[in-house]
Amino acid sequence: MVITIALLNSCYTPSETIITPGADLGVYDYATMLPVTGSAGLARMEVKVYNALSRNGFIMVGNKQAPLLANKYKKRLVEVSLSISQSSMESVVSVTFYDFTTGRLIANCTGAFGLGFSREYDLMVAADTAYSLVESLLKQSK
Repeated sequence: MVITIALLNSCYTPSETIITPGADLGVYDYATMLPVTGSAGLARMEVKVYNALSRNGFIMVGNKQAPLLANKYKKRLVEVSLSISQSSMESVVSVTFYDFTTGRLIANCTGAFGLGFSREYDLMVAADTAYSLVESLLKQSK
């Protein structure tokens, strides 16, 4: 019983998708991703999210190409960023979607996991959870 309670309380951050009221990811046709540096786990996640966006109908635009697009395309462009935080208690991976022209937050998918046995394992599970939430969000929006 004590072990169960400890496992349930080991992760402080909930794994969830939050959508800004009034935001609609379905109005976007193009996506660009901000570059990821410093984490092999995030680089793996970056490729998975890129592929998920492509599979769900987004036309991918390079982050250096995005500012050069005509305004009519920029208005239909979503910017995606990945972030990670890790402690001895948990790993948290976040995928955030922003309107490219306004910077307005559209949605965030956060995966969190923490048993503390291995930081690598915690990160892998958190990243996979965030990816599953992204897949669900994209399927709902298109």
